[in-house]
Amino acid sequence: MKYSVEIKDLNHSMLEIKGELASQDFSSFREPIIKNLSAETTIPGFRKNHIPENILVGKIGEDKILFKMAEQAIRTL
Repeated sequence: MKYSVEIKDLNHSMLEIKGELASQDFSSFREPIIKNLSAETTIPGFRKNHIPENILVGKIGEDKILFKMAEQAIRTL
C-alpha cells in the first residue's frame, strides 16, 4: 500500500493532515465499512447485516460511506 501523509502544525493547537492514497487501496476499505454500517443501521423490511449495498447507500448516503472509509484509512496508515 503506497501512501503519503503530511502533517502541518497550525496555530491554536490545531493540526492539518493531508494524505494521499491510491484509489484501489482506498477502495479496499469499502466492503468492511459497508458491513459495519449494515450491522448498525435499521431499515424497515431488512434484517441487520442483510441490507443490500444499494439500499444502504440510498438510506445513509455515499458521502457518509466515503467519510468512514477515510477515517479507517487514516487509522490504519
